[in-house]
Amino acid sequence: MNTWKNALIEAKQISGLDLQNVANGNEAKLTEHIVKYLAEKIRPTRPLYPTKKAIGVAHLAEDVIALLRNGGEEDVRMIGICGTEGIGKTTVAAVACDEILAEFECFVFLENIGEVNRDLLGLQKKLLQNLMKVKGLKLYDDIHSNINEIKSNMCRKKILLLLDGVTGKKQMDYFGAGERKSFHPGSRILITARDPNLLKVLKVDDKYIVKGLSPDKALQLFCHHAFDREEPKQGYEELSESLIHYAGGHPLALKRLGSYLSAGGDSWDDGQYVHISRIAVRYGTVIDSIAFDYIDTNGSKRSIMHGGSSGENICEVKLAYPDEYITSFSGYMNSNNNHSLIKSLTFRTNKRIWGPIGKEEGKYFSLPSEAGKLVGFFGRSGTLLDSIGAHIELFSNKLYPFKSVGLFGGSGGSSWDDGNHHANVRKIIIVFEPSTEPIIESITFQYEEEDGDLRLCERHGGTDQGEIHVIDLSDSDEYLTSISGYIRSSSSCPTVIRSLTFQSNKRTIGPVGDEKGVYFSSPTTGGKIIGFYGRSGDHLDAIGVYFEPISHLYPIKSIGPFGGLGGNAWDDGKFSGVREIEIMHDDIIHYIFFCYDKNGEPVCSNRRGAGTRNGKAKVTKVQLDYPREYLTSISGYKRETDEPIVVYSLTFYSNKGRYGPFGKEIGRYFGYPSTGSKIIGFYGRSGSKLDSIGVYAEPISHLYPFKSLGPFGGKGGDPWDDGVHTDVRGFDIVVGSVIESIRVEYDYNGSSVQCSKHGGDRGNRHEVKLDYPKERLISISGYIRESGGSPPTVVQSLQIHTTRGIYGPFGKAKGKKFCIPSYAIGDRIIGFYGRSGSHLDSIGARLEPYN
Repeated sequence: MNTWKNALIEAKQISGLDLQNVANGNEAKLTEHIVKYLAEKIRPTRPLYPTKKAIGVAHLAEDVIALLRNGGEEDVRMIGICGTEGIGKTTVAAVACDEILAEFECFVFLENIGEVNRDLLGLQKKLLQNLMKVKGLKLYDDIHSNINEIKSNMCRKKILLLLDGVTGKKQMDYFGAGERKSFHPGSRILITARDPNLLKVLKVDDKYIVKGLSPDKALQLFCHHAFDREEPKQGYEELSESLIHYAGGHPLALKRLGSYLSAGGDSWDDGQYVHISRIAVRYGTVIDSIAFDYIDTNGSKRSIMHGGSSGENICEVKLAYPDEYITSFSGYMNSNNNHSLIKSLTFRTNKRIWGPIGKEEGKYFSLPSEAGKLVGFFGRSGTLLDSIGAHIELFSNKLYPFKSVGLFGGSGGSSWDDGNHHANVRKIIIVFEPSTEPIIESITFQYEEEDGDLRLCERHGGTDQGEIHVIDLSDSDEYLTSISGYIRSSSSCPTVIRSLTFQSNKRTIGPVGDEKGVYFSSPTTGGKIIGFYGRSGDHLDAIGVYFEPISHLYPIKSIGPFGGLGGNAWDDGKFSGVREIEIMHDDIIHYIFFCYDKNGEPVCSNRRGAGTRNGKAKVTKVQLDYPREYLTSISGYKRETDEPIVVYSLTFYSNKGRYGPFGKEIGRYFGYPSTGSKIIGFYGRSGSKLDSIGVYAEPISHLYPFKSLGPFGGKGGDPWDDGVHTDVRGFDIVVGSVIESIRVEYDYNGSSVQCSKHGGDRGNRHEVKLDYPKERLISISGYIRESGGSPPTVVQSLQIHTTRGIYGPFGKAKGKKFCIPSYAIGDRIIGFYGRSGSHLDSIGARLEPYN
């Protein structure tokens, strides 16, 4: 009795749940309330992702959660997260899901589904087991047969589904996620992918781009991996700051750089040589040791064995010197008691892939190709290989060594060669035979020649009776950078190509065919593909590619002409820059005249078009402050109907401002946007009027460092930095008593980039969408509320100034005024940075310099 009495006395002090107050007398609702309460209490003990290591991810995850919670309770929403390799897409997605999984009846996390040779049947089983809660579940051996079973179960539960590492639309179908109608109302699908264009194909409801860590979070992450603490060791402060600046907020780069300073084993560095001719790897369950044979001007040299000798297996990689060299390497590592061990290594050369050596399990890492060759290795080792890095010699464009890569495939059929003297690849026609043994029947290429003509080469392979896939590459700025695919390799059947995927500088195209068999890929060379060769008979037996160098920006190129085909063609050629423009205009452009600079001397063109005695026409001269000022882009309008088609209006943009519009802005708009280049010449057509105009542009050699202005405001909150882009497209501003938050949409070489929100979300939302590229940002201004209130010093109001007018003010125009850029400078804004917490504490900008 005393035990019961004591228990009741103790329970008296514990607050409980009243049936009437909590659920209005409804026991079912009370039970649901208790379950949700317990789930919230239990969940922190079993996080999906080790959040204590997810440094700098919390506010990114909050953005994703906000996107997931948008829409009605019955809506099925699909959210895409994209970003470069290693930027933290999976981490952000996992942390976001861990916060909200209690709101769903079922949660499933499918990792790396786009990985080559991924066990898709195993992932399907994992999904079904979570949906059905059945042990020992049996599946069909065929992936496609399981899809209907997944769909019939998925529609019964409100599910949170995380699909990680998606690389193609077909993978969505494998897990019943291709159509929203397959899901129970209220379900959410979260996708991570590297390719933002894939998210457009998948028609996601919202897209979130992971940009990287802020400087303070980057330092914290780096120090965690380098020193197992949150700040640098004494004596390592300057080195740490340099490495963090080099990594640029990229989490994977920070982890790798940090691991090189970690305490595992003793550091070693073989130095830099002319060539690597041999690699010897000893391995068992992990990589025990590695040694290299180098070639220098003084002959060959063998390094010591880095690591121990307990591994039972030895693998030798012998390179065909001097034609073959290593371009990159990758592998897997495992962390045990804060000590990282290398489990597997794969080496890529300009000819082939060596590996994997060891077991591919644990955390993947890679050293990406930078259009160069590896000339030495360094790392840490004790009894085992703890870490590894490489010295890279980058190729200049003039000494670019890649000529051809391949052949990939078999030795059947007859050889063919389209040649390597084309300017670009413009169309690919693939015939695919979807039989029980699907293969590529034939392939045909259309090339652009140096003179601009298109040439369709002969078909390589058999008949055209299968499925025909046409890949259009007509965009003048797009070019192929690599190919990959699968080969059918069987002792009973000829070796042929089963699948092809093409990678351009803008997108991934494919796969076309059946992704089964032996995987192959051409290394990323930093160049563009200008031709193909291979073998074919009744089928496509093998394929190889020709490369040529291309600048990371681009070499001198022509854009246009914009307008009609009347008049006579003219071409001023290419110069150092443009000094002056003279233009006669009324409702149309009558003539245009340019004065160029050639090695410091003025060179004037002929008049393009003719004058008129119309009293409305006027002559305007644009005098550029050359060489400090240069043209970056042009835009205008042309007659859309009736003949002849002529240029109605022209506007010129420099790194200091805008000139125009000259003429009348009616008809069809055209434009060459600024892409980090300067205009060095013009060409087109003219008769009695200006019929068309095009430009020659070249990369600007002095894009870095950029100017910075600000930040203006207080020192509260955390620092943020959107980085550097081509231009600004719009703003999303939340206003309360002060500026609560800002989110900026940028343009990057013609693509839209939506950056993270900086600040809170309590207030009224205002969207400023510029009619880009017709409308450009000139400056932003605003007022700072200095300390004395709560919150303290923050941004009080903002006003957006564009080429078409002023938006705002948003917020109260009181306090200390600022303007970015100042009216005296006039530089172009290409990125913002500042500080934020629950409000926008400060804001500054990166400016494109003109001097």
